[in-house]
Formats: sequence, structure tokens, C-alpha cells
Amino acid sequence: TNFNSAFVRIFFNNGSGVFGQSKADIPFSTSQSPSTRAVFTADLNRDGKADLLVTTTFPANVVQILLGNGGGSFSQIAPINLSNNFGLIGTADVNNDGIPDLILGRCCTAGGSLGVMLGDGIGGFAGAIVSPGTDVTQSVVAGDFDGDGKLDFAAAAGAIVSPPSVIPAIVIMSGDGAGHFTKRGSSVNQIASLTVGDFNNDGKADVAYTTGNNQVNMLRGDGVGGLGNPIQVTTVPDNFGPGNSGIVAADFYGDGRVDLAVANYTVGASVLRNNCADVPAISGRVTDSRTARGLSGVTITLSGAQGATTQTDSSGNFFFGSLTAGANYLITPTKDNFRFNPTNISISNLAGIQTANFVGTPITLQFTSQDYVVDEGAGSIQINVRRTGDLSGVTTVDYATVDGTASARSDYTAALGTLRFSPGESLKSFTVLITDDNLVEGFESVTLQLSNPVGAIFNGPMEGPSNTSLLEIRDNDTNPNLPNPVDSSTFFVRQHYHDFLNREPDASGLNFWADQINSCGTNQPCIDLKHINVSAAFFLSIEFQNTGYLVERTYKAAYGDVNGNSTFNGTHQLAVPIVRLNEFLPDTQQIGSGVVVGANGWETVLENNKQAFANDFVQRSRFTAAFPTTMTPAQFVDKLFANAGVTPTASDRTAAINEFGAATNTADTAARERALRRVAENSTLNTQEFNRAFVLMQFFGYLRRDPNSGPDTDYTGYDFWLTKLNQFNGNFVAAEMVKAFITSTEYRQRFGP
Repeated sequence: TNFNSAFVRIFFNNGSGVFGQSKADIPFSTSQSPSTRAVFTADLNRDGKADLLVTTTFPANVVQILLGNGGGSFSQIAPINLSNNFGLIGTADVNNDGIPDLILGRCCTAGGSLGVMLGDGIGGFAGAIVSPGTDVTQSVVAGDFDGDGKLDFAAAAGAIVSPPSVIPAIVIMSGDGAGHFTKRGSSVNQIASLTVGDFNNDGKADVAYTTGNNQVNMLRGDGVGGLGNPIQVTTVPDNFGPGNSGIVAADFYGDGRVDLAVANYTVGASVLRNNCADVPAISGRVTDSRTARGLSGVTITLSGAQGATTQTDSSGNFFFGSLTAGANYLITPTKDNFRFNPTNISISNLAGIQTANFVGTPITLQFTSQDYVVDEGAGSIQINVRRTGDLSGVTTVDYATVDGTASARSDYTAALGTLRFSPGESLKSFTVLITDDNLVEGFESVTLQLSNPVGAIFNGPMEGPSNTSLLEIRDNDTNPNLPNPVDSSTFFVRQHYHDFLNREPDASGLNFWADQINSCGTNQPCIDLKHINVSAAFFLSIEFQNTGYLVERTYKAAYGDVNGNSTFNGTHQLAVPIVRLNEFLPDTQQIGSGVVVGANGWETVLENNKQAFANDFVQRSRFTAAFPTTMTPAQFVDKLFANAGVTPTASDRTAAINEFGAATNTADTAARERALRRVAENSTLNTQEFNRAFVLMQFFGYLRRDPNSGPDTDYTGYDFWLTKLNQFNGNFVAAEMVKAFITSTEYRQRFGP
């Protein structure tokens, strides 16, 4: 543009960095004699042809629009009138919709502002979105300076100290992808003009600028919103007048390198050819297959003629410099729970800067739905977790239910455990049992939560946390005056399956136990006794003895007892089981998973579950701290029996020690597992611990709490019932223990009035 001429002059590039051999003048009309300030190019109407935007001082703050026709000619349309001291300083697609937007700078205002007018794709623009506090902006260049995939600006700006004093500077402004920008910090002073490009081919946006003298300066970007120290290039030996002013970046020589064109007051325009790529180096970028954005924290290993490691920055970029020309190299990316394509890149006979780009695909876990819905009368719902990516390895993840408006005591049965994906498996599930109470509660919710992934990462939806989902229980009750459902034989039996066996009843089992109660007809004393016997049968069952009771004995063998306070028959302390409900539930559910006594192959399922549980148990930090691997086999076994309170027979002790073979330590995990099971499943321990566990399960099963929680602040209640059960030699009917718990207000109010 020329200061006082109403035309734009185009100089065509001959392909070798030479301009001016061919040119064209593009006229435009204004209402007054123009004072042209700048010209910008963009495809405003998305027709694939370059359009021109010309800013003029007279008329004030007006942008002339010239739409390109594709053959070097242009058609003028209605101009854009700016206001509020704004001037056009650039164009860019700030909201990533494929349509050029206008970038405005506001001058002469304390604090300064940046404005954005979003384009509509047909040559029109919306009102300005103003980002205050970004300093007085004179010109901008666009790039992703902080590596978040959203357009940012490097701006030649001025911070007003005390109007009208202004300190010029380069300012990085981070964009949010919607037209708003925040100042990140400023760099050098005295900026005349600036441009952006990846001048050293490291995948990060750099800035080149002029300051009005005879030098061009380049600031290398760090990919996280910062700029390095200036690198200076002298363009002319001497400088007269204003010196270098305008500067643009482009590949003027067609060699794939970003060059610079600089306008100088004395000598006119000149092109600076980029020779940076002549230095042997390897650069590259790693992107995330899910977003196509840079993947940070990837370890890049360089091997071959030289060895080195580095990590990708927040934009996924990496760079190895000062390498040996003509040498051979291998570049390999690694990151936990990611697989890369390609797995590595081989570069032979290195020359200049060569690139090695990779795409990382994570092994991910997520719920198959973010909102599960179940009717209260359904009994249960299956929750699925999907694994994606490389399925060749083993992945584990813990799951848990967390009370929302629904309670694990009365609305559902808490589900806690670990899902294990074997090689090739992409889908695993767990079941949440639903209680069909008679309480009018409306819709209630439970949070489903995944944690502690091993061999994968969480990958959720765009909205909400990636490792949680919501379970909504739809209430089916409208009448608050219905009787308590626990008085129904079917409900009573089903709830015992939930509370003691952690599963839905099999049809034959449900019918068998319900018929035991129904056989009494209307004989209430008979019904009451059947309730007691049916209830106790769940504790006495083969299934519970080998699941829940085994868990209690395992904790006993591993950690012994704890002391609890009681005021029964005077204040005193007594030894009580160490296991707590929040430990008991996930371990019991792990051993009982898929076990239905009487079903085909149930013994194999149970044995496999026992082995998996014991193997996991002996590797927990609590156990390894109590039983370090430096212990001898005899020390290990003797401590287990001592904690269990059992004096073993010589054969029992020897059998447990012999699990370690000839080893002198106890580092063998499988042997530790087998020895622990020998003690936990010892017949003497089973007999000695029976009554204590029976009383404990009254609290765990019926009341869904620890003996010293809820209404109880100590172990007085536990002490009372254990004393009474012992007095009656374990006869729970005579001791009236089961009767007391299943008729208690605390138990009945779990389900209804």
C-alpha cells in the first residue's frame, strides 16, 4: 500500500525469492482522500480465492474489502467501520471454524484491549469480542505458542505506564478457542513489526521481529507460551532513517524452510534465506490419536551414532541437535500405557534436519455409559467397563460404588472389587444389587467409580470426569402406607442373598428357602422360627463359610486381633476381630464372584477365586510390612499361627513351612499365598473363631456396619451377644441372637416403615 494512494500493489514471486518482475495495481474507492495504513489477505468468503483488507486513516478506522476473482482482479464491497479506537491489525481463524476472523487493537486507552470480530464466511463480521488488559496492541501474528491446540497471538504491543507514555514489547496472548485472549507475559522492547514461523524446524512457533534498526531478531518458542533470548541477523551494513520495519515469513525458495522478507527504509525489501536446516539434527512431534494434538511426556530415545533421551514438550515436540552428518540413527518413543505408530523410525545418512513423527494410542478404560438407569424392582444391574487400544497385555482396575442420594444400607448393595482384563479382553463387568424397598424416595443416584488402573489410563467423554459414571435408581413406590417388605418371604430370602452371598438368588435356592417360611401358613410362631433358621442358614452355608468367613479368618491369621472397649458387665477391653466392613466386602465379593454352590463347576470357580484372593492379599503393602520377605519360612508360618491363636500340630506346621521348599527366605509370592491359606483354612482356627465371626456377621450382614459404629460407640453390643452365644454353646436360637437382629428396628428400617 502507498500512504496517499487508493490502490494496492501486488508483486508476484518468480519462485526464487525475486519480486517485482511482474506486478499489478488494484484500485479501490473511498469517500475521502485515503491515507492507507496496511493491507491484509484472507479468503473472507471461502471461495478459494485470496481477498484483500485495506485499512485507512481517512476515513478513520475504516477497512476496505476487496474480494478476489482469482485472476489478479478484485471487486470492492461495502467497507467495515470500526469504532472505540480499534484498528485492524491482522486476520486469523481464532475459533477454528475455517472462517477468517478480524483481529483488532485498541490504542490510546489505559490498559489496552484486543478485539476479535468473528467472520460469517460470506464477507461479514460479528461485533467485537473484547479482551481487556492485553496492552495497546499494534500488530499480531498467530500461532499455538502454549501447545494447547488453540490459537494464540504474539503481539507487538505497548504497555501504558502513565499516559501517554508507552513501553513497546512483544506480548504472548493465550487464546481459549472462542475469541478471548489472556496476556501471558512480555519480552523485548522497541518492536516495529513481527511475524511467526518455525524457523529452526523443532515443531514450535517462533517469532521474528524488527526494531527499526538494521537488524532482524528471532525468538525461539518453548512450546508452552514462552520465548527465548533474541538471535540477531544484520541485514544491511549501515542504517539510515527508520531502518527495518515490515517483516513477513514464508518459504520463498521452495525448499521447505521458513524464510524472511524485510522492508528497510533505505534499501527497500530484501529476502533472508533460512539456512538453519543445514545443521544435522532430528526433530519430530508425537500426537495423541484421540485428539490429534501433541502428546507430552513421551520419552524419546535416540540410538545409533550418538545416544540421548529427551521428553516431548506440552505440544508433543522433541529435538536432537548437533548430530553427526551421514550417520545412522534410531528414534524410539515410549510412554506408559501407550503404543506408538510406528514403533520406531530409522534414519540413515543423516543430512540437515530430518523429521520423525509418531502417533500415540493409549490403552484406555471407561464405563460404557455415563448414565445407567435401573428400576428399583429389577434386582440388579450389570455395569460394563470397556478397554480399548492394545489388548495384548493384562490390565486391572478397581471399582466401587459411592453413595449419592441412594444409600448402600437400604437402596443397593455396595459393590467393590477389581476387574482384571486378560490378553485379548476388551469388556468386563460387575453387578450392583438393587434393594426393592417400600420407601417412597423418588429417583436416587449412586456414583460408580474406577480407580488405580494398571496397564491402562482412563479415557472418558468430553464432559465430566473420565473415571466415573452415574447409576440412577428409579423408585417404584408411591404409597407410603405399604407394609415392610421384609415380612414377605421372597423379599426376606432375596435380601439374605444380597447381604451374605453378594449375589442375586438362583431360582431354585430362592424357592427352596421361601418355601421353608411359607410352609408355616399363618402360624406366626412357626414363621418366626423359620425366619431365624433360614437366616442363620446363610451364615452356616458352604458358600458363606468359604467366602465371607474365610476372609475373616484370613485377616485373623495375618494381623491377629485388636482391642475393643466394652461396658457390658463393667468397663473393660476385649479382643475383637480386626477386619472392618469396608475391607470385608470387597474381599468377600472377590472370592464369591461367580460362585453358586450346586451349579456346574462351582468348586473350580471357588478354588480359582481363593487362589487369586490369597495371591493379591500377600502382595498388599500392609501384609508385606508385617511379613517382610527376609523372614525365614519357619518365622513366617509361626507368626501366622500365633496371630491366629492356634497351636498347630507338628504336621500342620511342617506342611505350611514346606510350601517354601528349600528356600531360606519367604520371597516366593506363591509360597506365601499357600502358607497363608493353610493357616486361614486350619480346622482348629475354624472352630475357635466360629462364634466370634457369627456375631460379627450380625453387624456386617443385617446392619451393614461395624460393631462400634452407628448407634454403638464401642463393642458393648458385640460383647453382649458373644457372651450370650457362648453361654448357649453356639445355639443361636436359644441365645435369641439372630431373632434380635432380624426383628430390630435398625434392620427393619432399612426396607420400610
